[in-house]
Amino acid sequence: MDGDTPSTSELDAVSPLPEQKDSAVQGTASAANESSRANEPAPESNQESSSKVTVTENKGGGRGNAPTKGNLYRDTSYGNQGPLESCMENSVRIVKGEIHNVLSLMRLNRRYSSGARFHREIPATAESPLVRGLKDLHDSLATFTDLQEIDTLLWLRPFFDVIESPETSGPITGGALASLSKFLLYGFLHPNSPRAAEAINTICHVVTRCRFERTDHGGDEVVLLRMLQVLLECLRCPAGTLLTDQNVWDMVQSCYDIGRQPRLSEL
Repeated sequence: MDGDTPSTSELDAVSPLPEQKDSAVQGTASAANESSRANEPAPESNQESSSKVTVTENKGGGRGNAPTKGNLYRDTSYGNQGPLESCMENSVRIVKGEIHNVLSLMRLNRRYSSGARFHREIPATAESPLVRGLKDLHDSLATFTDLQEIDTLLWLRPFFDVIESPETSGPITGGALASLSKFLLYGFLHPNSPRAAEAINTICHVVTRCRFERTDHGGDEVVLLRMLQVLLECLRCPAGTLLTDQNVWDMVQSCYDIGRQPRLSEL
């Protein structure tokens, strides 16, 4: 009936067209996707960087900025200065300090110390040649600022005399050996040093023939250990390429002899 049947215009207003249905469905789906994405937790910024650790280098002259989180930091502020440049600049002061160290050890021994030195000056002729040699070296270094201006054998000779002397005790010999090890470790001997070849081979010759007055078993082992350290530094230092084959063989033989000594501890 005409009164009960809706018209075409009324049907169009009530039910949407197929095109409108599709657009409405798509809009609803996109809104749902955006809502789900908003509810998802945000990924960590360093999630990917956690599996890869980058190394940042400071190419400037100073220490540079602090390292960022998640990155390793490599300090290259001394990279262009050469090996232990700061030690080379203070080489004379370091040698003077080692002279004081050895003299302090010698003054603990009655053979090289005298209470009279606190009351009057001891004549040079009355002092031990070993003590006098170290003091003369200390005075000679006062006019120099760089070891490369001095004959290498000249400033090493007083330490050689202490090591070669059979009258020095184990602690004194060990102190002189520790000084040689420090000089080699700091790079004071390199191929361009004055008489570098003679100096490095003399060190090897002196250490492999080291003799000292034995005191106690534990202290003697420390001296032997320091001998091995000096021999190792002779090979490691820049001037180690100047060692002769015979001296290298003597070094190996000395290490073998030390290892075969009886009653050695695990040290």
